[in-house]
Amino acid sequence: MSIATPPEPGTPERAANAATPAPAAAPGLVALAKVGRPYGLTGTLHLYPYSADAQTLLKAKTLVIGGRDFAVTRSRRHGESIVTQLAGIDSPEAAAKLTNQEFLG
Repeated sequence: MSIATPPEPGTPERAANAATPAPAAAPGLVALAKVGRPYGLTGTLHLYPYSADAQTLLKAKTLVIGGRDFAVTRSRRHGESIVTQLAGIDSPEAAAKLTNQEFLG
């Protein structure tokens, strides 16, 4: 039985195995929720808050998702998630592109 040794730092093998770092958040912003799957046919999407108190998310007028600002058209509670409609996101396909990203605030 042989024991594999990890590749040396700086080698192509090491670079290929390195995890891709997450994009840096904008200074002064924290992750408040994760964007879930699309809801319905109008581009509405689920937000899953990291906090039990989601009133901040329900009152938000603008969301920062993936480094882009989106105006909030409407938001409401839906079970454990918040269902939100964003300006410029008008189809399930457009909403799906935001899935699994974090909402920063």
